[in-house]
Amino acid sequence: MALPGSWLLAHRLASRDFPPAPWSASELPTIPAAEENGLDDVVLPNSSWHVRNVPQELVPLVALLEREAPSARWASIVDESARLAEWTGVDADAALRTAELLQIDAAIGARRFADPCLGVGSECNMARAINLVRFAAVADLDAALHGDWSAALRRALTLLRAANDLIVSARTMLGNSVALVFARIATDHARIVVAGYAAAAEASAAPGATPSAAQGATSIAERETLDAIASTLGALARDDVDARRALITECFWIRESLMPLLEDPTNYPGAGGFLAPYLVDPRGTIAASDERFITLMAWVEAPDHATRAPPVSRSYASGPGWWLWNPAGKSILDIAGVGSSHVIARMDELADALFVSRDALRRELSALRE
Repeated sequence: MALPGSWLLAHRLASRDFPPAPWSASELPTIPAAEENGLDDVVLPNSSWHVRNVPQELVPLVALLEREAPSARWASIVDESARLAEWTGVDADAALRTAELLQIDAAIGARRFADPCLGVGSECNMARAINLVRFAAVADLDAALHGDWSAALRRALTLLRAANDLIVSARTMLGNSVALVFARIATDHARIVVAGYAAAAEASAAPGATPSAAQGATSIAERETLDAIASTLGALARDDVDARRALITECFWIRESLMPLLEDPTNYPGAGGFLAPYLVDPRGTIAASDERFITLMAWVEAPDHATRAPPVSRSYASGPGWWLWNPAGKSILDIAGVGSSHVIARMDELADALFVSRDALRRELSALRE
């Protein structure tokens, strides 16, 4: 009885303290104060956010461009102007939509538009940010169709600035993914508005079209907004999309989730009988979890990251004799294993597509200003 008992205790008492985390929380972006952050009221619990979803039939108007030219999308938007006007027109819901748009403009126009979610386990509804950018883009198209190019371009600029802030402040893998989708929708929307503005400018320059003095004055403000859009594109580089933050946050979350299981055997969720919770090396389990993230970080930071294959996920509870030491800890590690490399690879794809679109917008702005 002494020998088995000693073996059980050796797992539990080999080291009762946990190793320090591989990274410090100081490496993560600082969350701004709630009163200056527009995204707080959108995604956090008990927020004042009450904006409805964009009707499904209007979502294609603000979908990603993919291989579609902005001018072609603008032409289809003009063709759908009656349907868009039906939703934004003067009817029983017009006052409600006006209030919703004011709420959106206040959010994206706040001093900051940063990720307010502390970590993976935070109660945040990040999907609302996608609803926000779609709603703002649809409203912007309505302003453009009514010839209010000054307002349409300003809102497109505000969305781009908000997207920049969200990308550099995103902490979690979900937050980074949402930030990239938000930024891509905002960028493609700006390209569509610029295409519409170019078409309107060409039409006003046609023979017989004589813009008024007021239109000429407005054009100066519009040109300043176009210059500001070009400047905003230069405020964000591909290197600013950083998976390091997502990995650090994920590592912290796994540690916070595992430690209660390792400290108290009664919390053990796995199978293996009544002895299984005691067959745990707490320190070794956390160290193995950290090592998994350190390996992922080495891949993320590698100079050839774009072409290097991600590390293969290890199965801890496998192979001959795996159960001889820390079997419950290894089982917990397999339960807690996540496909982080797949999420990071998807983030890379989203980021690459985003900067292709941003480069295209930069060229389209340059051609418009010539």
